[in-house]
Amino acid sequence: DTMTVTLAPGKGTEVKMLLDTGEGVVYRRTADADVAIDMHGERPTVKGPWTSYSVQAAQRSAAGTFTAPFDGTHGWYWENRSTTPVNVTVEVTGFHEALYQP
Repeated sequence: DTMTVTLAPGKGTEVKMLLDTGEGVVYRRTADADVAIDMHGERPTVKGPWTSYSVQAAQRSAAGTFTAPFDGTHGWYWENRSTTPVNVTVEVTGFHEALYQP
């Protein structure tokens, strides 16, 4: 799956996927400019709290593997802290349901 989102200046968005415990994906993310990022997961039975896996203040690209430590939604929050729009593209291959924006 591949998804591209455009972040307006000062705005952010999430892209998520559903994974069961032990399921994994290979991912690659690129952006036109630096964005703040929080890769995190949320359990379906718990409202509010999330588990952060990686937090970066400014990053243009990342790639790696991810294995879900629990059933739930897992994904990324990106924030554009610049004064111009930024396009972010994420590619995911593995044992997940489709990428989506909540």
